[in-house]
Amino acid sequence: DPDRIDKIRDAYTYQIKHGGWTFYQEREFMENLLQTRFNFLIAVYALFVNAFFTTTCRESKLIIVVLGLVIVTAMALTVYRIYTKVDILLKILHKLDENHVFSIVKNKLGEHKWLRKFPSVNPLIGWIIPLILIASLVGGLFII
Repeated sequence: DPDRIDKIRDAYTYQIKHGGWTFYQEREFMENLLQTRFNFLIAVYALFVNAFFTTTCRESKLIIVVLGLVIVTAMALTVYRIYTKVDILLKILHKLDENHVFSIVKNKLGEHKWLRKFPSVNPLIGWIIPLILIASLVGGLFII
């Protein structure tokens, strides 16, 4: 939508003019937050899986899996929410202007035929891997 793109460009111009927080700074902050939360999700998941396989008591395994499922699901939801924000910010930055960094880099990457074949890895971090982690904990309920 051209009107929407113009509004985004106007917002970016306003951000630059008034020395405020820009789309680029927000993207940097959100990507770091996404990476940090994803790493923490993996660490917490690993703790629950380790506890699950360490204990031999069936009741303990059940408690560990249920707690793990609740906590990992809650954390996965926060990762997904941040991933969604990062995705929106990246779409905004790609549409700002052909002279901005994102557009120039995207065009240069397009020159490499083999790089165009690779999909974005953000969905892996944002929802695919967290969903696999949740599914594996659900699977743990069935092997108890």
